[in-house]
Amino acid sequence: MTNTRSEKVKLKNVIVWILLLGIVVLLMSTSVQAKELTEINATDILKQIENGEDVFLRDVRIIGELNLSKIELETVPNAEWDEDIVFYVAESSTETPNLYSETYDLEKKLKIVESNIVIRNSIFEEDVDFSNTKFRRNVVFTGTSFSSNAGFWYANFTDNAFFQDANFAGTANFNGANFVGTANFNDANFAGDAGFWRANFAGTANFGFANFAGDAFFQDANFAGDAFFQDANFAGDAFFQDANFAGTAFFQDANFAGTATFFSAEFDKVLFTETTFTKVYLTKIDFNRMYGRWISFNDVLESDGETYIKLIKNFREIEQFEDADAAYYQYRRLSQANKEWSVSKLWDVVAGASCGMV
Repeated sequence: MTNTRSEKVKLKNVIVWILLLGIVVLLMSTSVQAKELTEINATDILKQIENGEDVFLRDVRIIGELNLSKIELETVPNAEWDEDIVFYVAESSTETPNLYSETYDLEKKLKIVESNIVIRNSIFEEDVDFSNTKFRRNVVFTGTSFSSNAGFWYANFTDNAFFQDANFAGTANFNGANFVGTANFNDANFAGDAGFWRANFAGTANFGFANFAGDAFFQDANFAGDAFFQDANFAGDAFFQDANFAGTAFFQDANFAGTATFFSAEFDKVLFTETTFTKVYLTKIDFNRMYGRWISFNDVLESDGETYIKLIKNFREIEQFEDADAAYYQYRRLSQANKEWSVSKLWDVVAGASCGMV
């Protein structure tokens, strides 16, 4: 059983690295592809947005930095602005400058963009900064490549946001972003770190088949609707601590090559069916129902006694009795190892030896 699982983990990790190699090749080929694209200056797009004009572009190469702070736009108070968050960001910037950089300072106001922003199958050659922006209409970046950093820090998407098949070569910063409609990152490729810290997903959040080559930060994120991470690949560490999943969380067939942290996460219903973990923290999590097999957690789970008891009860309630027994076996072994030598521990050892636990 252990050898089979080990072979499965190795196979999935090989698949991840093949996919990541494909991303690198894709990004390297953009210079060749760019020669076939129509060039347009970022300043032209900024002028359209400033004038309230819709932006509809396809197959273009955008030259220059696209930074909304360089134009005059109507503003509204930022309801999410919090002095404590500003302090946290400032403190964190020394350790993770790409995700908590002063480049994306929190502001008390949001810039209003009335335009539809639709840019498909195109390339941004330099940084893109839509941080502290409230989008009134659809935002579409389907199939578009961000060759440098993409800043959507505290962006407010009041309609749908489409980033499927998008490629992020640098840091993708969506920390504190608010998605009122659908957030579609299906098949997106994140070559650098991906930040969704304290992001709010009011509608469906779709990260199915997404590739995270760097670390993925979803701590304190709120998923009010269903969250799809099926077949997603996490090559780096994935942080979901304190995340809240009010809808169903789909992680089936996902691969976590790094450490997956779900410390204090809350789930209604979560699917870990055929999910592959290298190391996973489920300490102090809460859930109403969890689907999956114990083999996904065996030998890689870090947890606490209360969570083990929840897992055991959960497996019994869905009539996966072998999984419940295996989880209980592991729980007793860990409990026994943590006990100081006493009559109680001696009895556990004797009882465990009689049923093959030691």
